[in-house]
Amino acid sequence: SVRQASMLAGVAVFFVSFATIHNWISTQELIVVQSGSGMTLLQGNQPRSQGGYTAVEGISAHRDQMHHDAARLYREQTGREPTWKAVDHHYRNRALAFWVEQPWTALGLMAKKARWWLSSSEYGEIYAAKSEIRLGLNPLLRATPLALPWIMGLALVGLFLWAGDWKARGPELLLAILPATIVLVFF
Repeated sequence: SVRQASMLAGVAVFFVSFATIHNWISTQELIVVQSGSGMTLLQGNQPRSQGGYTAVEGISAHRDQMHHDAARLYREQTGREPTWKAVDHHYRNRALAFWVEQPWTALGLMAKKARWWLSSSEYGEIYAAKSEIRLGLNPLLRATPLALPWIMGLALVGLFLWAGDWKARGPELLLAILPATIVLVFF
């Protein structure tokens, strides 16, 4: 209902407002939520990208140094003083330019990301289950019957079979499609 949707939107705005207020105090820029999405987009969408995290040339992979390097390179490349929004837009625009200039490469890269998302048991620096098993850090992982991506593929098939009434199931479908979209777009 409209009332329920309004309540949900109000709760979302309330929680997001903390990040927005923090960003205003920190940067004096109106940034609703700052996550460095432009840099993340470029890390997954550039000519050197392989489908996972790909460092941007001249920018440290270490999170504490990454934004300083990005701002420094922005200043060198544009001659302007960096702001959060300007730097974010600069790197986002580089990724979008890659999509426009090399559309077939970009589509192939997205297909590779989709295949890895649905079939890979390795998640690089984020998912270290095999290393944890090998080092004896989490022996219960051996009891996991399937790697998460295989479960995601089966869950997507089940979702489409379950979602007969697309209008009534819209919010649930969006919550299922959102993670896949993020993987395809970023890395």
